[in-house]
Amino acid sequence: MAGGRHGAILGGAGSRSRSRSEALRRPHRRPGRSVHARRLPDEVRAALETEPIMLPSWDPMA
Repeated sequence: MAGGRHGAILGGAGSRSRSRSEALRRPHRRPGRSVHARRLPDEVRAALETEPIMLPSWDPMA
């Protein structure tokens, strides 16, 4: 009985760890924009904040 329980627990943990790893991998790819924003000088940051740039992939009016 104990062996069966451990097997079930390990299986559940394995499935959970997989979902967590996938969830962690996906967000890490997206924040690339924030990382680039950090590398930009303060002048560029101010320009981006005061003058929003319209990108074809992101239309706030859409």
